[in-house]
Amino acid sequence: MKKVKTKDAYLIVEGLAIYSVISKKLKVGGYWDNFIPLYKFFDNPRILLIGVGGGTMLRQMEKLGYKNYLGIDNNREILKFLEKNIREKVKIIDGFEFMKTNKEKFDLIIVDAYKGIINPLKFYSNEFLTNSYNSLKSKGIISYNHVLNVLSPFLFFKLKMRKDFDFKIRLGLNSVIIGLKNIERSDFERKIKKLSSYYNTLI
Repeated sequence: MKKVKTKDAYLIVEGLAIYSVISKKLKVGGYWDNFIPLYKFFDNPRILLIGVGGGTMLRQMEKLGYKNYLGIDNNREILKFLEKNIREKVKIIDGFEFMKTNKEKFDLIIVDAYKGIINPLKFYSNEFLTNSYNSLKSKGIISYNHVLNVLSPFLFFKLKMRKDFDFKIRLGLNSVIIGLKNIERSDFERKIKKLSSYYNTLI
């Protein structure tokens, strides 16, 4: 991984993949912005991010005043790209393994555990989804950044068949997958639409 300067930001890149944007702005012009309304859905959320990358989402949480988060990543190299206050809230461990033994409860779990363009299939497994459900508070949300690929129709169908979460999918090159735990879909849609017009087309 390396840090590359652009006109008004820095990019954390590896090969052709952009892992993070370091910017003074809240919105950085990439898929990371799609998750901002989810942070704001809760008043004072405890957030778990699986797949920190160069820390774009964690910086956005900080800019919004949300400091009650935990980042999980299996790549120790990312730590050198993170500010000290963020680095202190990141654990270097595989996210799938972390969820096997986690006892803490979160309002929001975000899965962005990409290596290049591949999000390991284990993060769509029944075991991971069950562990995630148990790691959410009585009302909570799990959300994925999902890059469209040939397996997407199968994965979307698999998630839709899960009975514990009410899954919603907002299609795009970087699809936003949202699983609701004990949150009425109509209540979610009403509040999200107030937070960001981007989410008006969720299906």
